[in-house]
Amino acid sequence: MSIICEKLLIIIGEKIGGKASDADASKKEKNVRPPDIGTSGKGQTSEETPLLREQSTVSMDVVSVEKIKKWSLQQVLEFLEKKKDELFLNNDDIKIIKDNRVSGQAFLRLTAEKLISPPYNLPGGPAETITGLIDTIKGGEEQDVITEIHEMHSKLTQPTIETISISKLNTGNFQLLKNHLNLDIENVYFDNIPIDSNASPPAFEWKDKSEPVHKDEYLEWLNKYIPLTDGRIWYDVGDNHSLLDVYKDSRLPFNVHGGTDVVVVNNYDVASRLIPESIYAVLELKKKIERNHVMQVILEMVIADLITPKSRIVFGIISDLMDDWQIFWLEDDRTIKSWNAPSRNVAIQVLSELLRDKPKANQENTSIIIPAAKRVKLNTLLPDRSEDDIARIEDVYDVMSKEEIWHHKVGVASEIVRNIPSFSSMYA
Repeated sequence: MSIICEKLLIIIGEKIGGKASDADASKKEKNVRPPDIGTSGKGQTSEETPLLREQSTVSMDVVSVEKIKKWSLQQVLEFLEKKKDELFLNNDDIKIIKDNRVSGQAFLRLTAEKLISPPYNLPGGPAETITGLIDTIKGGEEQDVITEIHEMHSKLTQPTIETISISKLNTGNFQLLKNHLNLDIENVYFDNIPIDSNASPPAFEWKDKSEPVHKDEYLEWLNKYIPLTDGRIWYDVGDNHSLLDVYKDSRLPFNVHGGTDVVVVNNYDVASRLIPESIYAVLELKKKIERNHVMQVILEMVIADLITPKSRIVFGIISDLMDDWQIFWLEDDRTIKSWNAPSRNVAIQVLSELLRDKPKANQENTSIIIPAAKRVKLNTLLPDRSEDDIARIEDVYDVMSKEEIWHHKVGVASEIVRNIPSFSSMYA
C-alpha cells in the first residue's frame, strides 16, 4: 500500500481508537523560506508589464483540488497573478510556470525540490511560497476527506438492524427475540375452574372469506358475548398495518413492522388518537391457529407492553372465536405464561374478568389462572440501556494486546478507505 494510504490508516486508527503517543501525534512545522531579495513582487517597477491581459476566468471564492485538476495553463497563470502580491512573486517567477506549461494537475504535484531544480530553476523563496499555497489547498481537501472518513466510519461501525414484519415472523427471529430479552415461555394448565353454567355463547361462524372481511361480524360477537365495562371497548385496528411499528429501540434485537387485528382500549383514547399507547390487550383472530400465529401474538404483546404506560400490563390473546382460546401474559420471573382455555365458556368468563377495570366478587376464580400480583410490565425487567451501550470491540481494548488492537484499527481503517471513491482504486 502506498505511503499516503499508510499515513491515512494511522490517522484513522488514532481517530477511532484513541490518540497515539505525543511523539507520533506531533507534526513538524514547515519553515517557509523568505522570498529572495530582488525577486519580490513588491520590488516591481511601473515599467514592468503584467503577463496576463485577458479577462480572468478563475473564481477566487472557492478553490478546491478537484477544480484545480481541470484548470488549463491559462487558469493557473491567472490564479498566480491574483496571488502575486500575497506570495511575493514577480513576473519572472510566473513566467517560469508559463514556460513549463504547468496546467492544473501538474501544478498540484509541484514541490519545492522540483521548483528549485531544472527545468524550473525557480529561486528558493518563490518555490517555498508556491508549494506552501498548494499545501494549504490540499489541506482543505484533506479535511473534506477526513469528514467523509468520519461519516463512513459511523456507518460501518453502526450495527445493521433488520426489520421484521410481524406477519412474517419466523422461528429464528422468535428465538432471537427470546434470547435478547432473556425470556422463557411456559404453558400452564388448570382444571376444575368454576364457571357459570348458564353462560353458553355460540361459536362464531366464519364464512368462506378472509378474516378481515368479517370485521363487523366479529366486533358484534365480541361486544355481545365479552362485553367490556368502565369505558373500555374492543377496537378494530386490522387496517392499520403500521400500528406496532418500532424502529431503533435498543430493547429489541430488530426493528418491527406490522399490527394486529383487535385491541382493548379506553373509548376516550380512541377519540384522543392515542393508539397504540393506550392498549390493554391485543387480539389476533385466525380461522385455524398455527404455531407461527402464536409467535406473532407474543411479539405483538411484547411491543404493545413496551410502548404503553406503566399502568397498563398488556395481555396477548389469540382465538378462532370458537373453541381455541389462548392467553399470554408476563410474570416477574421473566417468563411468558401461556394458558389454553379448556372451553369457550371458560375462556369468555376468564377474559371478562381480566378485562374489567374493577373485578367482581368472584375474581378469585380467575386469579389462580392469571395472578394479578405476579403480572409485570416487561420494561421493569430490562436494564436501563441506551443505543450507545451496544457492545463494540473498542470496549474490550483493555484486555487486548497492542498487536490485536492495531490489527483491528487497521482493519476498520482499510474498510473505510476502501469505501471512499478517491482511494478505492488502490484495492482494485
